[in-house]
Amino acid sequence: MPHPVTIEGPRPIPTPWGPCEDCGGAHGLPLALPDGGRDMTLCPACYTWRAQAQAAEAHLTALAAPIVGAWAAYWTTAGVPLEDLAAIVNSLSGADLADEYGDAYRTRTLRALRWAHRAPAEVAPPMPALRTEVTSEDLPTLAEWRPAHPEGGIPRPFFISRDGRARTLYPTADTMTVLHADGSRTLLLTGYRGHTTGALGGPAGYQVPAELWPQVQAALNSEGEGGMG
Repeated sequence: MPHPVTIEGPRPIPTPWGPCEDCGGAHGLPLALPDGGRDMTLCPACYTWRAQAQAAEAHLTALAAPIVGAWAAYWTTAGVPLEDLAAIVNSLSGADLADEYGDAYRTRTLRALRWAHRAPAEVAPPMPALRTEVTSEDLPTLAEWRPAHPEGGIPRPFFISRDGRARTLYPTADTMTVLHADGSRTLLLTGYRGHTTGALGGPAGYQVPAELWPQVQAALNSEGEGGMG
């Protein structure tokens, strides 16, 4: 790779400086590479290039490994021999071609993919940490349990809170439960299917009397889809 022009003075380069082991055209210092390999004497330009290349390789591995692994697991479970999947990988990657043809194929394919799937113009800012503050008065208290009535268009059991509103709990809701001394519980809705989102379209949770907890547990552990609240 190109290097900035260096002008060496008349005196010799002192130890531990030495010729760059990559380009030989500039002097550098012994440096430890990010991948943990042996220390190499590298000039700044070559060290930067190696560090960026290793970061790109690690990034590609992190992106591709889960996808390719899931693909292989799916098709081997479906009955496709692993050897056939390996042949597909070899064909798609050009590994079954002679070296010079394989290199040209991969470069051409990578160039096409680079233009077909452009990087975003801007990297989205990180999401802020979720902070939700509620008081006990914000959480409706469940008062009654009602069974499902499919004939009437009510496919799931539901609850009536003290404010007279119908409340439905679904097994897709992530919850956290606080047990109180009298056996009642505070049920907090923390997310949806393992994603911390807070409550979606409803209250942040419920106050559950001790006598209704078995029905609440049954609703949360039942089968079915739906939101929270």
